[in-house]
Formats: sequence, C-alpha cells, structure tokens
Amino acid sequence: EEMNALLGMLTFSLGGLAGATFLLPARGVKGWAYETWWLCYCLIGHICCPAIICWIAVPDFWNVVRSAPGTAIAQCVFFGAIWGVGGLTWGLMVRYLGIGLGLAIGCGLCAATGTLIPPIAQGHAADLVKDAGAIVVLAGVVGSLVGIGFVGMAGKIKENELPEEAKKKAVAEFDFKKGMLVALFSGIASAGMNFGLQGGAPLEAAAANAGVDAKW
Repeated sequence: EEMNALLGMLTFSLGGLAGATFLLPARGVKGWAYETWWLCYCLIGHICCPAIICWIAVPDFWNVVRSAPGTAIAQCVFFGAIWGVGGLTWGLMVRYLGIGLGLAIGCGLCAATGTLIPPIAQGHAADLVKDAGAIVVLAGVVGSLVGIGFVGMAGKIKENELPEEAKKKAVAEFDFKKGMLVALFSGIASAGMNFGLQGGAPLEAAAANAGVDAKW
C-alpha cells in the first residue's frame, strides 16, 4: 500500500505539472487562429493519445467497451461532451485572461466544482463531511475558492492600473469581464469529467475481467 501511495502521488504530481504547463507551447504558435491550434490540441490530446494508451494497456479494448452496459457508455459520452465544452471554453478563458490568470482561476474552479457538484447532485452531500479526510478535502476546496477570489481581485486591480496598450501587449485580446464569465462556465462544465468517471465503473469492471492490471 505504501508503494501504491507513492505511485499515486507521483502520478498526481506529473498530472499537475502537465496541467499547469500544457498551454505553454501555444506561445510559439504563430499565424494560426485560436480555433485552429485548439482543434489540433484536442484531436491529439483527447482522441489520439487516449486511444493509443487504451490500445497498449487494455487487451482487446473494443470488445471490453462493447461488453459494458449501454447506459454506462451513454453516461460517459454525455458527460464527456459536457467536459469537452468546458475544455473548449477553457481555451477562450486563456484567450481573454492569459495563461497565468486564466489557469489560476480555471484550475481552481474546476477542482472545486468537480469535488462539490457530483456528490451534491447525487444526494450524497453528507459524504463531504463524513470523516476527517473528507473535511480536509473540503477545507482545501474552500481555500481554493478563497484563492480564486484573491486572484480575481488582483486581476481586476491590474486591469484598472494598466493602460490599454500594456494589456494588449501582454494578452492580445485581454477582456477581464468576458474571461471571468467564460472561466465560471468552463469550471462548472469541467465537472462533467468527474460525473463521467463515476459512470464508468462498469467499464472498469469489464476491463478487470479482461485481465487488465488494476493500476490501469
């Protein structure tokens, strides 16, 4: 169990690093509209790479998927689509707020909504305070929301202090109001990831029955 915990923390750290830096290469994209490079990013990151990983990790992948109940597949697809809309607007959020301010607000909202909304919507709100571990997680979410508030205040102050030319130099289409509205929508829609994962339990069982190692 100790090794599994270490592996989990390492995986979590790598995921956090990837989540914090995945947009940095976009700074080097010149001559492409936002919609063009974002489409390429989505095709590679959301379709090609997961398909390759599943093909490597899950023997007879398509038959495993077909063996799962249709309702489970539909739930995963539906909430995956909601998460996809959140991902699309995530790009708009960065477009209007920039990478630093946009990711700070977007990641915090995504973590908070993904933690709070699913148990509340499923009638298990009590699970959020059921034990010491749950309370610590809830406290982290509250801290994240407070941090978002401070980041938003700082962004607004910066917007008021900087001349229009400086704003456009830092972020070509900087618009704090639009960015905050998009960030709010994107953060809530991104909770679809958690709903989809919870609906995928029959797929996990089907993969386990096919001999897939539990860590995958």
